Amino acid sequence: MYGSINPIVLHSLLAPPPVAVAQVSVAPIPVLDESAAPLPELSANAAIALDQQAGTVLLEKNGYKIYAPASTTKLMTALVAREIFKPNQVLTVPNLSSVGGTKIGLKMGEQLTLQSLLEGALIPSGNDAAYTIAANHPEGEPAFIELMNKKAQVLHLANTYFENATGFDSDTHRTSAFDLALLAREVMKDPLLRSIVKTKQAVVIDLTGKIQHPVQNTNQLLFSDPTVVGVKTGTTEEAGQVLITQFERGDQQVVVVVLGSLDRYADTSAIRDWIWQSYVWKNPAEVVEAQGTAQL
Repeated sequence: MYGSINPIVLHSLLAPPPVAVAQVSVAPIPVLDESAAPLPELSANAAIALDQQAGTVLLEKNGYKIYAPASTTKLMTALVAREIFKPNQVLTVPNLSSVGGTKIGLKMGEQLTLQSLLEGALIPSGNDAAYTIAANHPEGEPAFIELMNKKAQVLHLANTYFENATGFDSDTHRTSAFDLALLAREVMKDPLLRSIVKTKQAVVIDLTGKIQHPVQNTNQLLFSDPTVVGVKTGTTEEAGQVLITQFERGDQQVVVVVLGSLDRYADTSAIRDWIWQSYVWKNPAEVVEAQGTAQL
């Protein structure tokens, strides 16, 4: 049923990077139902679904191949920002003449807290907000990007390299679906970032309270699926449609990544439906007992 000729494989026929995705825990373990439906057809060039607690790859298509990440880059921008700035630290908007794409309308000289800028970068995917965060590094944007790449190494994102803090296409700006799943996993550990990426609408306000930037989340699934709790969209000419989505149903936490999709919401929804229909979550003792019985 799950022959190697199928472009989507379970538990990857490729050898994943040498990284321990999950630590020993008593979290429920996803077990594939023997009567699982055929795998979904996807338009995405790459996709992966990862159980966030057990660290199990539930579905994978070109999950370790290199692709452009688009604005999912901003998740790493946010992680690094959380390490070098405090949430209420005031940052000043620099010259934004070189920043294109999606913006929330920041003006040079405007002052906002880091938390406000994170909202502007992650909810509507504002490039001006992400660039402002990076440019406020004491040693400038290049030093901030260097920290992004060091963080990628710490997180064992073997196929990831950043050239900018926004997600603009570049010859060497790259990632993989697996790496993005790990990145999202780290983001969701941070209570502030977790709160921001699931926010549907907000108003980003400067220090004076006079300049307001209404923003709306770019992830359409947040508005239609109550099990969605984040995390980030991305779109560029090279990357196509990119989407990282975390679903939570009871104790089950699953992150789904699609890269180079023609319809990221349809692809993600198809993966979600297949996983809920095809897997059951069991406690570790049940799984060990079942494995032991099967070996008799």
